[in-house]
Amino acid sequence: MNSKENFYKIQQLLVTLIASTIFFRAFCTILIIVFALYSAWHYKYLQWPKNGLKYGLWLSIPMVLEIIFFWNNSTVSVGLKSMEKSISFIIFPLFILGSYKHFSFNLIANYYRYLGSFILIALLIRFAIISPELINKYLNGIHLWEMGYVFSNSFKNHAPAVNMHVAFITIINSYFFIKDFKKRSFINFGLLVTNVFSLFIINTRIALATTILCTLILILDLSYRKVKSKILFIKQICVTIFVIISIVVIAFNTNPFMKEKYSNVTFAHMDKIGKLDEIDNPESTVFNAFVTRLSIWKASYELGLKQPIYGYGSGDAKKELVSYFKETNQQFLTKYAFPVHNQILDYFIKYGILGVVLVILYLSSSIIIGWKSENILLVCFGINFFISNLFDDYLIRFDGIVFYAVWFSLGVSSYLKNKELSLINSR
Repeated sequence: MNSKENFYKIQQLLVTLIASTIFFRAFCTILIIVFALYSAWHYKYLQWPKNGLKYGLWLSIPMVLEIIFFWNNSTVSVGLKSMEKSISFIIFPLFILGSYKHFSFNLIANYYRYLGSFILIALLIRFAIISPELINKYLNGIHLWEMGYVFSNSFKNHAPAVNMHVAFITIINSYFFIKDFKKRSFINFGLLVTNVFSLFIINTRIALATTILCTLILILDLSYRKVKSKILFIKQICVTIFVIISIVVIAFNTNPFMKEKYSNVTFAHMDKIGKLDEIDNPESTVFNAFVTRLSIWKASYELGLKQPIYGYGSGDAKKELVSYFKETNQQFLTKYAFPVHNQILDYFIKYGILGVVLVILYLSSSIIIGWKSENILLVCFGINFFISNLFDDYLIRFDGIVFYAVWFSLGVSSYLKNKELSLINSR
């Protein structure tokens, strides 16, 4: 029994470490291999739910699509290279569902927020040591736009991807700060402030928007459950909205670049969709502007319409998109070989109409299962990931794949465990 109990504890520890170290791809990959081998070695302790195959297949949809459309890749090696990225969609559903009765979503989320926040603080301190000149520029309001991207690049990551994870850690810290307000309030508040500070340093638009939205949903949900008086509930809503607006206003007034970024930079040259080469020096003016994404989306949609039934294959989709940039004489997009920056359009190019339908349902299902199981953290996770994937394509990135595979598998395991307990109690 001790060996069995230790197995489940070590599994949870490994999953927590994997979720917390996604920024460090090599180290995280080693942990995933260790988790897979350790779980397989102790297969006798694994016990899948009765309908585990159905849920397991659904959790593995990206890999299932890779297999179904494998024939559509130009070569076997190209297809295998693309398929390799999705291996986490087999590992985590298989072994987390195999121990679904013993995984605790909230326990892992609690440890994850501590470890994730500690790693963020360590990375910020490290950055201050290795790039003091950039910190000094930031404090003096010079070149504020570069801080988030250079900070993320310092540990070989992409700023929007980093901030998506920071947003989720912030949401979890908000949850525990509100839920356990009378306990550990000083520690919880400190972690929350650290995360908010990190969010504004990296300063990506979608992460800030999803954090505000999910925090509001979180507060409304917790208030609704705790407060019986409707008047008091409405007061709490008003106070929450006021606090969020105040934080945003203060951030915009203390960081002059935010005004620039969220107005002039974001919506610059909107009349040049699909015609970015007509702009003088597009690298310095529209590299991160919304018009660039709209131009990529337009080209992606047009390419997808040429082969809407079965797409171009997962391994060749990006190559085909870059070729289409070149074919339509979009030199700026060709030069930088931009990916789609939208997961739905990415699947449209890869797998056609079926890919579009399945990826929408797949990304939505974490929100639905979270809502059914009254797991507000899973709902917020799903909202954060879904909205993020409207402006990026995280199911083609290691950090996005592992992020979704881990937390969605944990969410489904929690749902199935609670469902079984409810059935037992109702008898």
